[in-house]
Amino acid sequence: MFEVGNFNAGTQAYTSTAKWTITADKVGELKEILIISDNYAKTLIQVKITGMTTVTGWAPQAAMPLIYEDLKLAAAAEVEVSVMSSDGTTIDVDVVIVGKEIG
Repeated sequence: MFEVGNFNAGTQAYTSTAKWTITADKVGELKEILIISDNYAKTLIQVKITGMTTVTGWAPQAAMPLIYEDLKLAAAAEVEVSVMSSDGTTIDVDVVIVGKEIG
């Protein structure tokens, strides 16, 4: 399963860009989160898993994924990726959450 989102703005506050909520009665496995930006130097990423911020202020240098190696998630858990511009420059960022549901 893939959840895809796009951020195209110069907002200097984290903006929810892609979100995956595990279906009731299923178990989720988070594989990876991929960030593709037209200006990595101005891109900042925040990741929340089940409401806890696990990554904040990450400035990727290239299209490198965050690997989670089948992180198990309970039913109704949520993975949310937010993006912001570090200085107000308009950036175009694609976010891809890769995972699967079992059960």
